[in-house]
Amino acid sequence: MENIYSLACRLSALPSVSGNEDMAFDGLKEICGNMFDEIVTLPTGCFIGIKKCGKENAKKILLDAHLDQIGFVVNGYAGGGFLKVAAVGGIDTRVLCANRVNIHCPDGTIEGVISSVSPHLRQGGNANAPIKLEALSISTCLEEDELKKKVPIGTPVSFKAEPVLLLNDRMASPQMDDKICIASILLAVDMVKDCELNVDIYALFAGGEEIGYIGAKTGGWYIAPDYAIALDVCNAYGPDMPDWRKDCLMGEGCTVSYSATSDRKFTKRVIQTAKDNNIKIQFLGEPSHTGTDTHALALVREGVPAALISIPLRSMHTYTEVISLRDVKAAACLLAEVIKNLEVESNA
Repeated sequence: MENIYSLACRLSALPSVSGNEDMAFDGLKEICGNMFDEIVTLPTGCFIGIKKCGKENAKKILLDAHLDQIGFVVNGYAGGGFLKVAAVGGIDTRVLCANRVNIHCPDGTIEGVISSVSPHLRQGGNANAPIKLEALSISTCLEEDELKKKVPIGTPVSFKAEPVLLLNDRMASPQMDDKICIASILLAVDMVKDCELNVDIYALFAGGEEIGYIGAKTGGWYIAPDYAIALDVCNAYGPDMPDWRKDCLMGEGCTVSYSATSDRKFTKRVIQTAKDNNIKIQFLGEPSHTGTDTHALALVREGVPAALISIPLRSMHTYTEVISLRDVKAAACLLAEVIKNLEVESNA
């Protein structure tokens, strides 16, 4: 699992707060190396790697994982070297106090710490009340004039935390949603590099998923695939969670979703591929909207057979998201087998 962990660390280090995904493009190109025949980027923050099978009129399979991550954007100054920020994507303010952050300035990154009024000093009986984002500030320790020069309004801010390899092949890091699924896709593409394929692979690392599936819509339109598989994370079972989440366990394989949006026939084909190759999978029954790029990809052009594979994750949308590297490998193996078994004339 060491190679998977190393890849995940490199990916999680790439800054890509929604709307600023292009900050990660150069790093992604370096990580991908010569894996793809062609790389395309779109104005909506999409990074697309294309690997052709070399056969005329080959069908296209789109493998999607969103590149963007939740974060913040600077929207004001509070005096004394403090910044005010607004949320980009779904932020749980209960976990923010005292967090370290990276402030991605035009001339380099500086570090800050999220600060709030101590409970000892809160007034009006609000010592135990939930803290709203507007009541938090980021301390930079810069002088006011220097701060305004270095950090203009609109500067993106992301969580800062070093990845940690935990026991039992597990990993904690910010940005696992959804960089860990990019890792699975890259591993899968590497697994099939020497295979004779009948489909062209389009790896779409989409922008703007956290703010409305922007990259899936535009990237899907650009690619016009014949099949699509979206990869995202899902909430793994943990203490004090509802019993129905017990069917989604970390370390027990990736999860395949049944929903009214994902294509039932193609999904069954993915599941059968897992069974035929002894790849551990789990199942989720979800409503029409899965909260992932699957919904947008299924509606591209005249419609695309789309399936959803997820990696169980704990502490979603925090600075210590936890995943199992074994689940990452399972997702990669499943993708690779699906790709190898797709034929030009098949009607999944």
